[in-house]
Amino acid sequence: MIKIKDLITKDEAKALLEKMILCREFENTVAKLFKEGAIFGWTHLGIGHEAVAVGAISAINQDDFIVITYRGHIHTLAKGSDTKRVLAEILCKKTGINGGFGGSLHLHDMTVYNFGSSAIVGGGAPIAVGIAYYLKYFDKKKRICINFLGDGALATGIFHEAMNLAALWKLPVIFICENNQYAEMTPIITHHPVTDLSLRAVPFGIPSETIDGMDVVEVREVVKKAVKHAREDKGPYLIIANTYRFVGHYEGDPQYYRSKEEIEKWKAKDPIDLFVNRLIEEGYLSIEELNKIKKDVQLQIDEAINFAKQSQAPTLEDLLNVAKKVYYL
Repeated sequence: MIKIKDLITKDEAKALLEKMILCREFENTVAKLFKEGAIFGWTHLGIGHEAVAVGAISAINQDDFIVITYRGHIHTLAKGSDTKRVLAEILCKKTGINGGFGGSLHLHDMTVYNFGSSAIVGGGAPIAVGIAYYLKYFDKKKRICINFLGDGALATGIFHEAMNLAALWKLPVIFICENNQYAEMTPIITHHPVTDLSLRAVPFGIPSETIDGMDVVEVREVVKKAVKHAREDKGPYLIIANTYRFVGHYEGDPQYYRSKEEIEKWKAKDPIDLFVNRLIEEGYLSIEELNKIKKDVQLQIDEAINFAKQSQAPTLEDLLNVAKKVYYL
């Protein structure tokens, strides 16, 4: 195994760890608030996926674009959105990043070039291709777009159409499949006849790679390679990041479709625990530094909870104002 210190600096490593812990504690907070009845509708948590979101986004520039899925809280945080305003949005408050109208499933923040999430499986793929088309033909900055999607999306027609156009026009888009072994409640072996999902790229002549989605450093390094490929006008890239969600598909999911033994087996590969252990072993992190990071994160979470709970819900007038902007009324 390549040493972390051979790939990233100590400050970079600590920044990755802090972001991963923030994502984990944020999702734990959302779960708690959901049980309290403070969150309306559906919410899908990314607990276990932190290494993919944080590792991938750490490999791109601030003004590069991302398109995410409805399991997108952690990607939104990793891209740099304000923690307080993200939580306020999930609670449908006026101070949220979308004024309280997007909620958990439709997070969007163009101040950090997050084009947003879609509740449609695979729905982000053509949007990402559209952004990449603009970036190639009308943008002079050599920017790229990452499309995060799940393994279920790779069985949709819209994904293949998007891949086809991206390859045809050599667009600067990177498709990152967070393969958490289930499309909602359906095991991968029952909805993909060929379980090596990287082969989906072969008919389009797109390079692809399967990686350990529980290893934040591996994710970062492979995405950096894909980004270089895209910036050099060589076209799209497909990355299959094998990961796992430690919680249900949605909050309240009874999880009859998988065993506790399976969950515990994957929890032994917890991306945060694995990263912490490696950092300590390599002398990149002390227990005191770890405790400080956890303390700083908890302060952010506490501030976000207070901010979100004290914020007001949007009014009917706010909704009408949004409608006027959308429909040019």
